[in-house]
Amino acid sequence: MTETADDRIATAKAAGWTVTRSEGPQEKKPNPPSTNAREQAQSSGCDGYDLVGDTPGHIPRSMMVAPRWVVWLTEYRDGKPTKVLYDPTTGTRASSTDPATWTTYEEAAKVLDHYAGIGFVLGGGWLGIDWDHVRDQKTGEWKPGVLEEIMSVGSYAEVSPSGTGAHVITHGVKPGQRCRRGDLEIYEHGRFFTVTGDHIGGTPTEVLDARPGSIEALYAKVADPEKERTATPEEKTPPTLPPVTGRPARTDDEVITLCVRGKTGDKFTHLWGGDASEYGGDASAADQALCNILAYYTDLNVPQMDRLFRQSGLMRPKWDEHRGSETYGEITLSTAIRGARSTYSRDSAAAKTGGGKKKAKPEEEEEEPPKLKPYVITDTGIFLDVMTADRRFLFAGVDDEGTLTFHETVVDRFGEVVHPRPLDRHPDTGDLVEIVGLPRKEEMEAATLLDPTDLYDMIVRHLFKYTDVKDDEYQLFCYYILYSWVFQKCNTAPYLRLISDTGKGKSRIARVVSDLCFYPVTAGGASSHSGIMRYNEKWKGTLRIDESDLSGGAENPLIKFLNLGFERGQYYILSDKNDPKKQEFFDPHGPKVIAMRQPFGDVATEGRCLSVSPHETQRKDIPVDLDSAYTGEMQRVRAHIAVFILNHWNEIDGENLMDCTDIDVEGRLKQMMRPLSVVLQLYPDGEERFRGYMKVRQAELKKQRALSWEGSIFNTALSLATGDTTSDDNPKYAQFYDPSDQLQAVTPAMLADTFKASAKSITTALTGIGMDIERRRIEIYKSIPVNGIDVKEPAGKKQVRTYTVPSPQVWSEITRRYWYDPERPDAKAPPCPEILRGRHWGANSQATLSEEGRT
Repeated sequence: MTETADDRIATAKAAGWTVTRSEGPQEKKPNPPSTNAREQAQSSGCDGYDLVGDTPGHIPRSMMVAPRWVVWLTEYRDGKPTKVLYDPTTGTRASSTDPATWTTYEEAAKVLDHYAGIGFVLGGGWLGIDWDHVRDQKTGEWKPGVLEEIMSVGSYAEVSPSGTGAHVITHGVKPGQRCRRGDLEIYEHGRFFTVTGDHIGGTPTEVLDARPGSIEALYAKVADPEKERTATPEEKTPPTLPPVTGRPARTDDEVITLCVRGKTGDKFTHLWGGDASEYGGDASAADQALCNILAYYTDLNVPQMDRLFRQSGLMRPKWDEHRGSETYGEITLSTAIRGARSTYSRDSAAAKTGGGKKKAKPEEEEEEPPKLKPYVITDTGIFLDVMTADRRFLFAGVDDEGTLTFHETVVDRFGEVVHPRPLDRHPDTGDLVEIVGLPRKEEMEAATLLDPTDLYDMIVRHLFKYTDVKDDEYQLFCYYILYSWVFQKCNTAPYLRLISDTGKGKSRIARVVSDLCFYPVTAGGASSHSGIMRYNEKWKGTLRIDESDLSGGAENPLIKFLNLGFERGQYYILSDKNDPKKQEFFDPHGPKVIAMRQPFGDVATEGRCLSVSPHETQRKDIPVDLDSAYTGEMQRVRAHIAVFILNHWNEIDGENLMDCTDIDVEGRLKQMMRPLSVVLQLYPDGEERFRGYMKVRQAELKKQRALSWEGSIFNTALSLATGDTTSDDNPKYAQFYDPSDQLQAVTPAMLADTFKASAKSITTALTGIGMDIERRRIEIYKSIPVNGIDVKEPAGKKQVRTYTVPSPQVWSEITRRYWYDPERPDAKAPPCPEILRGRHWGANSQATLSEEGRT
């Protein structure tokens, strides 16, 4: 329904305004500089503000027809939310300074369901004023004096998306260059406002010219008197450039990267590491120098400067010591701010527009934040993030001749410049947090390119020195390690799982194996699931989770993450509880090494694991601690693997996995092992190795399952059915044997007595692997002595409960998993004994034969 003039008067009175009517016609003021869209809106006489899409409330018609609309999504850069603009008509990135990427409200609203929100770009006579944290979201109460300031402008105003602030959009000119002080911001170009349509009652429903003096009064609160006053000749500084707006603050990682690659990069690197030698050991002078650099690259962002300094090697207790009313750190930061003559963003803007007295160097022309990645895959190969001895980060690759090369940046497939991602630093000590295992540049330079067999032997020797497992498990570990370095080429990613009780060495094995995997990311089981997912997303390496005994089943967030991560393209999406329109996206696909005491509570997660159950070692030659000697050896082996992968990356075809359809092993093992075969393409005898290992692994799995609870019960039932084991010495069960000493039924009580367990638990175990339980009427016998010899005679019939197998197919599945002959590991399973065949065995056999005939 269209709002009338009387409605607006009533709203204004309710807000406490005195409303009077003027007599006579009003003189029409000339229009200020305007866009064509504004002129169209004014000439159309449109007083309404109909809406398109899901935006609540009302939006002025003049804004709706102005082609200044964009849409946005919240995207995370190093875990911090950032509003990223998109062109509604093309779906590509938009810019608040590029009109070609804007459109009308009607066009933007058509795609609003696919984005987090909608925005209006300021400029061209459209001026925006923003109040933050001035309204109680629950009660709607404003801070004293704020509503009066909003009303004073005399133009359209709305509540901001957070519900705690306000936006006013008007036509006017800002009298100076300052944009923000405290909770008040004023922008006239290069920024956008998120629009809610939540109109503030008592303000006009259309965008109007600002009342005379209102912008100047508000700007006086924003302007810094020290900066705005006329400078004396002695105080004159270079002309102030217009502020660069329309981009979010840089993340800490982005600032560090800019500092390292900037013109003062060498100085920054030494200061960041705590080296004050350039200043004669004067730590205070070094502190000031580092803060001066941070002031430039953070655009004078004091909280960020403080946070970054605390991560540096110069941080010490003195930073928080008071010098009067201020701390030493506050004084140092203030000095850096006062002494700043420019900022990175201002120099970048000057370089783009040609403004300023001195053109910025090319390295300072980049306005977008640097793109950070742990590795880059190009058409020529892969480039790996490596760390140097002096704690710098470079990309390692190989050229056409196979020569190892190192680069500060790499251009990816999309033509974008990418920088290596640096490790995080501890916020208190400033030390690097080596939670991710990166290859070392110096170790890679010293490494040689080994052939596949020699590399395999090197890895196994290293594993043998520090762990104690079976031969086939060393083989599995080696294949998994190499697979992890090329997992990006495969569509599925099985998980390597160490499962055993305390004291069996599973945590040690998990560490030693994962340390050689691709970019091991260490996470304890007590870590938050969101923290694990975010760090894994940041590095895209091999996630190592120790003591990961997770409670719950499929509903556990980390269980969901693991289940999705087995197959490429299955993203994990988290919504913000406070704003469901905001989402985070995680790609869980990739290798994982997991150590735990108990199986997962979810069957699907269990099905994604290649499991090894370690035993307590008796070897005396294994070092007790993983000390510095271990670290050095591990780094050398890791470097050899990295060099090997760089040289052979293009030879590995992710679509050319080994064909194992004709190998007589269970389907789940084929599914788990097949991705690991990708690295065996590099071995001359790769297929023979793979087939041999699959058979060995199948035999080992069957042996383990045969010794499991279910396997033990099944094999005992089979042994009773074939007569290899008897129960005729027990009077309760002797009656079940016929005159030829053939057992007629395997009953729950019979197995319960054998295992000293309840019949219910026995039945649960056997039905869980595919067996049935049926009622069967059998002949019972009693023994009568005849001439000193016991002779069995019929004593009637009895109905008993007996275990059966429903079909030949189920028998094949059970024996493939649980039957094992230690004397003949390759022997085929025996046929199903007659007494274990269910009542529908024959019909099911015929159905199976018919089905096989049709196929």
